[in-house]
Amino acid sequence: MSFTISGAMSSVFFGSAAVVGSIISPASSRVFVEPEILRAFTAAGAPWLIGYTYDDIAMEKDFCASSLDSEPESLYVKAYIATCLEANEEMADLAAKLLELGLTVGESSTIASAVGTPHDRVLLLRREAREVAKMLSLSTASPLEIVVDAFRKGVIRLQELARLVEHLVKPNFTGGDTK
Repeated sequence: MSFTISGAMSSVFFGSAAVVGSIISPASSRVFVEPEILRAFTAAGAPWLIGYTYDDIAMEKDFCASSLDSEPESLYVKAYIATCLEANEEMADLAAKLLELGLTVGESSTIASAVGTPHDRVLLLRREAREVAKMLSLSTASPLEIVVDAFRKGVIRLQELARLVEHLVKPNFTGGDTK
């Protein structure tokens, strides 16, 4: 079997080798997910990826309900989200403070709800949100790290990994920073 990477793809793929090489821990099985991550993988043609890659998936309750009602990936969400956490007053206060830092409502609610949960990682689309989450001692994952987790767990093959990486690094993909 041979695998050829075209010119533009090679710079994207091998430029992302740092992401692949930097991930030394096995794929986490317990994750807290931002709704935009689900939308991003739906746009990439892999709405099932989160559900097949991770064992325990949680989301903030209000986003859980709206995602189940309105998103095209709702069948996958219903099948794989194990927990919908309801925000308490402390979480709501933290989310309000995070909004003041320039995070989106989804990012703020996801990070605030993830603080203090037993989940291994928080899946966030934008680098800025991941940096804020890390300041709160949360372990985060970008879309590229999620794809690598899926590959390492055998959920996707090398060709699908290359296709998703190429899709995720397009400048107009989501407006987010997927690296």
